[in-house]
Amino acid sequence: MADFTMELREVIARNGVTGIGLNDYPIFDEAYREYLNERIIDHYFYNEIGLESVDMWIRQMSTKMHEIMPYYNKLYNSELVEIDPLSTMDTHSRTGQKSASSGTSDSDQKTGQKSTTKSTSDGSSRTVQSQMPQVRLAGNKDYATAATDVSSTSKGVNDVAGDSTSTSTSASKNESSSSQESHSWGYTGHTAALIAAWRQTFLNIDLMVIAELQEMFMGIRSSNDSITGRKSFDAYSVYSRVY
Repeated sequence: MADFTMELREVIARNGVTGIGLNDYPIFDEAYREYLNERIIDHYFYNEIGLESVDMWIRQMSTKMHEIMPYYNKLYNSELVEIDPLSTMDTHSRTGQKSASSGTSDSDQKTGQKSTTKSTSDGSSRTVQSQMPQVRLAGNKDYATAATDVSSTSKGVNDVAGDSTSTSTSASKNESSSSQESHSWGYTGHTAALIAAWRQTFLNIDLMVIAELQEMFMGIRSSNDSITGRKSFDAYSVYSRVY
């Protein structure tokens, strides 16, 4: 029999297990909800609720579970990760090298030749006819009836020029690559120290959740006094009906 409010077992007898605010809080695995709820109920089964109204307490219990479970879900998920306490290093490395070279060469060659030939020739001739009477030829003491002077000059220039051009182009390209992979694993340190450090990571997450709910209950358990005037009942029969 409760002394001040109502024991959790009485709330369960009235509302059932699904009616105490533990049916819709977020949980990492839905299959785990029933087990966690059983542990909460077992721990606080004889404790009096921390609010004077059952409806207020149920609402507050639901609110509290919605607030704390996102954090504890992460802890539950972290417990599912399998680790080797004697593995302190596991490294993969890959090195690679790649080189490339290319080149292009061009060459132009041009040759030219030019020649010039010049020629000059002069010529003169005189035809003289002699009849009587004669006249003296100009510039000469000779006499003749008639004379014809013919002079000629010829000049010539011959230019010869020639050009030749040749072009050549060559290209080259070289590529090379190499890679290397390595994998190192194992542990450093003393085995006993590694195992001891691993043990420090063990968590009782269920008990941590239960401790978070302590504020939802009064810090006392029923003394079976009849202060409240409620009729006592068999707690074990209620618990057996629930489960």
